[in-house]
Amino acid sequence: MINEAILDIVSKDFIYSVVGKCNGCQLCEYLAVSNFARDRGSSGFQVVRQPVTWEEKEQCQEAMERCPLHGIVRTERATPQCES
Repeated sequence: MINEAILDIVSKDFIYSVVGKCNGCQLCEYLAVSNFARDRGSSGFQVVRQPVTWEEKEQCQEAMERCPLHGIVRTERATPQCES
């Protein structure tokens, strides 16, 4: 049986970003190597690619949940409205 929380994460389209609270611990890069990388010119990390696959979405979610400074945030991507 699929966990409802996981199903919610992978079925929605979120945008992940790193806010100013990053100590450079590399946990996000370790958990989601395709999506996070060191920010040039600083000791912190940044999102270099938004997750596309369900596996990347799970990895980014885990990185957000386990970030020791709660420096990764997600927002739900707005769906385009159809004009009538």
